[in-house]
Amino acid sequence: MIHAPTQPPCAGLFSRRLCILRPAATLFIFWVTALSASAQTEPAIDPARPQAEIIGGAWVYSTEGEYHNVREDVVDAIQSYGMVVSYTAHAAAMLERTAEAVGAIKRVYAFADTLLFCKADLTYQLTLAHPHSLVLCPYAISVYSLRDDEDTIYISFRKPDLHIPQYAPVHQLLEDIVLEAIE
Repeated sequence: MIHAPTQPPCAGLFSRRLCILRPAATLFIFWVTALSASAQTEPAIDPARPQAEIIGGAWVYSTEGEYHNVREDVVDAIQSYGMVVSYTAHAAAMLERTAEAVGAIKRVYAFADTLLFCKADLTYQLTLAHPHSLVLCPYAISVYSLRDDEDTIYISFRKPDLHIPQYAPVHQLLEDIVLEAIE
């Protein structure tokens, strides 16, 4: 039987360099492939779909219409996802009622309500990952019009902390509710 001479896999200067770089090169190729695959699967932004404006700590959408109709559209959208509004904070009424006590000189809102609701399965996932995330429930969507422009109705919710992976579905739910209400 004839045996061919064998060399260690990383013999020679050139081969040793390749041996050292091979894991890094493999990782780099995997990373580039993963990035290009994810770039191809991300949905394109639909310019016809309403887009939120991020203002301070809120995602804010706007639409034209009658306040009470838009508010009911938001309530209907919440209910279409199997939830009920557990509480309505009448923000404009509270600010009006307390204006004198706080020395308010200008009335900001014509109408303003914040609707509170929760989705048990999403909140369970949030609290399972981080028990202190309970503070994120109930979810809140505010519907309001400004005194200076009562025909523009704003619908907003808190800017999400997407560093908490379990909050991403909650954010998606809030966005879907708003879009269902205004489309």
